[in-house]
Amino acid sequence: MTKFAKAVLPPFLQEIVSALRNHGTLRFLGKIFTGVFRTFDDVSRAFPETVAYNSADSEREEVARAAQIRAMILDARRGIAPAAVERYTLLAALVAASSSPNVTVLDIGGGMGDALPHLIYSCPEKKIRLIVSELSAIAAAGQKAFHGDESVHFVSDIAAAKEPIQIVFMGSSLQYFEDYSSFVKQIAALRPHLVVVAHTPMTDAPTFVTAQVNMRQRIMPNKIINRAELAALFDGLGYALIARSESPTLAHFRNFPTPQNASSFSNMIFASRAHQPA
Repeated sequence: MTKFAKAVLPPFLQEIVSALRNHGTLRFLGKIFTGVFRTFDDVSRAFPETVAYNSADSEREEVARAAQIRAMILDARRGIAPAAVERYTLLAALVAASSSPNVTVLDIGGGMGDALPHLIYSCPEKKIRLIVSELSAIAAAGQKAFHGDESVHFVSDIAAAKEPIQIVFMGSSLQYFEDYSSFVKQIAALRPHLVVVAHTPMTDAPTFVTAQVNMRQRIMPNKIINRAELAALFDGLGYALIARSESPTLAHFRNFPTPQNASSFSNMIFASRAHQPA
């Protein structure tokens, strides 16, 4: 079919077909996730052409958003609200509830500091420091774009986040770590007061891997983590599950077999027992 399309369609129509296919409109009929796999390598073998978390284009697009985020930060400081995003509303509520006037948040996979305008607007009485953990190219570009702004800092390795951290925020990012338990242990070693796993696909079925197929020119393996397994991991690291909720989204697992078809996007908040009042 691909060879036929290249033979009969003009280049601009080939680009349209390619874009629709890469977004899942043609090949996957609009599905976000497809397939039940055991490992990320299994996804790579099933989709050998475009399996990757990021691409050169996606990195360029992310870096290009820096000017937009800077403008949103300026607006937030003038009292102009950014467009509501559910996961950042949740984060802002936790920052606002902190007993400390100074709150440092480590945002895993936080792009160009997307959370910052929401925190500045929603928590005007707090002095907020956002540390964004990102891919090396994005972190370097972010550090350059926000040079001189002490409210945001970018790292490509969370070990570089030396300062005390009150909240670690993982907004739809934990699923991209195949060895998620090792990463969670690295997070716990930073001794944050709270760890927030927000807007993340989870399941009550056994943990499984699937393919995310709605992104342009790439297919991304996802670890769909069993909720009880995640809670048990945090419990063993000294963190208690203090809140959980479902996260609204158009993404679904209705195309999956039972029991994976009951998976959904969830929020889970974990609090350090070491920082809880006696």
